[in-house]
Amino acid sequence: MSSSAHLVLPSARLAGRDIAELHPHAVTDDERVREMLHRLEREQVWLHRGMNRMILPERARIRSLAGDRVELETENFARTGRTQIYFSFVLDGQPYFFAADRIGHEDRGGLAIAVPKAIHHFERRDHDRVRSHGEIALVAAEGHRFAASVLDESPGGLGVAVRVGDGADHLVSVGARLEVLRGDERGVGVVRSASSAPTEGGGWRRVGLTVTPFPRSTPVVPERVDPAAERSVAASAWRTVRVAAGAARGAVAERVGLARAPRVEVVDFASADGERLRGIVDGWGDPRGATAVVIPPAWGRTKETLLPLARTIVATFRKLREPVVVLRYDGIRKRGESHNDPECAAPGREQLHFTFSQGVRDLEAAFDFLERDERFRPKRSVLVSFSAASIESRQFLAQRARGRAAAWICVVGTADLQSMMRRIAGGVDYLRGAQRGVRFGLQEVLGVVVDMDRAARDAIDTELWSLENARADFARIDVPIVWLRGLHDAWMDRSRIEDVLSVGDARERRILDVPTGHQLKSSAEALETFQLVASEIARTALGRIVTPALPDLADLAARGRAERRRLPRPALDAEAFWRAYLLGSPDEDGRAVGIELMNETSSYRELMEAQTRGLDLRAGQRVLDVGAGTGAFPRALARSAGALPAEIVEVDLVAEALERARERIEALGLHERTRVRYVRADLATPEGAAALAAEGPFDAALASLVISYVDDPAALLRAIGAALPPGGRLVASSLRRDADISQIFQSGIAELEAGVLAGETFGLGSAEVRDAARSFLNAGARLVDLEELGAFRFYDGEELASLLAEAGFEVESTSAAFGTPPQAWVVVGRRR
Repeated sequence: MSSSAHLVLPSARLAGRDIAELHPHAVTDDERVREMLHRLEREQVWLHRGMNRMILPERARIRSLAGDRVELETENFARTGRTQIYFSFVLDGQPYFFAADRIGHEDRGGLAIAVPKAIHHFERRDHDRVRSHGEIALVAAEGHRFAASVLDESPGGLGVAVRVGDGADHLVSVGARLEVLRGDERGVGVVRSASSAPTEGGGWRRVGLTVTPFPRSTPVVPERVDPAAERSVAASAWRTVRVAAGAARGAVAERVGLARAPRVEVVDFASADGERLRGIVDGWGDPRGATAVVIPPAWGRTKETLLPLARTIVATFRKLREPVVVLRYDGIRKRGESHNDPECAAPGREQLHFTFSQGVRDLEAAFDFLERDERFRPKRSVLVSFSAASIESRQFLAQRARGRAAAWICVVGTADLQSMMRRIAGGVDYLRGAQRGVRFGLQEVLGVVVDMDRAARDAIDTELWSLENARADFARIDVPIVWLRGLHDAWMDRSRIEDVLSVGDARERRILDVPTGHQLKSSAEALETFQLVASEIARTALGRIVTPALPDLADLAARGRAERRRLPRPALDAEAFWRAYLLGSPDEDGRAVGIELMNETSSYRELMEAQTRGLDLRAGQRVLDVGAGTGAFPRALARSAGALPAEIVEVDLVAEALERARERIEALGLHERTRVRYVRADLATPEGAAALAAEGPFDAALASLVISYVDDPAALLRAIGAALPPGGRLVASSLRRDADISQIFQSGIAELEAGVLAGETFGLGSAEVRDAARSFLNAGARLVDLEELGAFRFYDGEELASLLAEAGFEVESTSAAFGTPPQAWVVVGRRR
């Protein structure tokens, strides 16, 4: 790997005042604040350290309140050294939080704080609500009409009071659809919340409604589709083997230099502003008058990512004997080869000036190019979008397409930008904050650093951000829509997708639930899904129900290499990259938590337990831990009831990671029960690999999630084999192709906040957990980026097993682990 620096820009940290600005409704009167604190004391309500309503591992109760001093009885508090501490609590069903200055020193059982100046209401609404009044009428489906009084409202939402006993109680359950009549205005409302008891004063129930003035069709009912199961199990298994075999043939051909590079058809075209876009065209048959498929770039991705989809479409149309043209392109001011501003040229800065509205203009330029270029002029065009490209795609179709698209196929897309960003950012609502003037600066989102102030302001100004914006667009879209929704995709709000697709004429709209996560690029699962996409393109564009075709996998691998060779190899300072990944970035108090945060989740512990079982350790053995990081393997052994080896040798490139491993292992007392040694070695070099044999012989070796990150994995496996005697065990693992971290992140952060991550371990409160988790999520996203760019390579089970077999190991088992669904493969082998 190159030793050139890979630039990673730091994200701006969110100050407490900014978060407070996002929650302006507060009790600020000193007397009322004290009344609430006295009530918390009387009722012994738990205060949770953090900024949200999750039950946190560190909690406290008020012991006494005197003057400006609040004495707390604490439980499971870690020393943080912070002078300002956040607490959250729930009173009468309403979540609150406040910030208070610490007075004196923390101890294990108590803490003194100053009386807070304000206690904030904590809300998760899309918009602020303002008090309002007036009367409206609600009409249920069966025609029952009843009155309600408006209490507050926001764009797209109403809080109303409904009279108990008015015959309406059973009609205002959550999810109910009602017609809303307000003066001369009519709208469609959906009940989002309904109190179970009358309001103060009796006789009324509070009901929360989302209201849209746009006509709603009968709700689109999701269809469960399994692309593999729809065909025979035997055929599916054959295809999976064929995928692995195709990749293996491609790898062998590349090593021996037999692969003939296919031609890559690069096209350039201009936006309305005269800025260049660069794309790649795939096709079959006469391109003039053919069906055209336009694929804009997904979040943080380049045109090369969806080569497998393009070739699947081509193979399917070729099978039909129908000509087709597929255009995938890089966006302006995004990663890739299209126009970018000079100050965004360096790696890590490519999307600093990114905006979604530019993506809408890019789509218009792509359709203009195909329609005006004499080589193409398609009869019909289909838009296929992935991930956040659904934002720009929906506005293009609603406002600019003018009948130019025959259909829209949306894959793992989001209904609205705001909900997606909240999920990815660990709860931070960038869009709502920007609307209120909060400055965020540079923020890293799934490995993409953007100027959040610029991007958010643009999305608000161009009406691309909110659920209401999405509803307005979907009311105007008049082409068939097929939405492929990943069942394991934790980045997207499933209910909002159903909401927006039911606005307007939904007669030709479908939601297909497929058993995938968010990442779809090159795995067998991705190719199965791409076949479904190809068949839906043919159905909507040609009116034909077809069985899709799989592309020739050896040709696909050759085309992938040809496309990557056109681009500069990603520069990577391996040691600096892994240091940041393993150790994390220090916060304002100098603390840093990197991969250890993920090590504490149940998903990672499950992976480590699976690997430990595969090692089948015995007392007195010597074990080699290759790519040891911060010592997760010895720490797992310390927590288990299994046999401890006589010696563990930890090997890693990053000396600081080994030092942290030493600190953590000694804190657990493991060094008193077994010998642990630490060896720094660069496993990507022949010298580093040779050092493994010099440390041997070992009875067993673990190579956990490390094979993917060296230039020559076969050489590393042979070096490990040289350090083992015949019969010695090796357990190797790799992230799977198209590894998807969305579920692991969402479930992991919930675990960490709910108490799996003890305060004593890292000394983090709720807000700090989310900040550290967000930072590690971005580091994980950079791993995926580098894999996509060819610096790293992830393997499916058959591929990893083949690597071990070629290196001289007899494979005993291949299994999946790490999350639900599993995102890694574990292979157990014995040296022959």
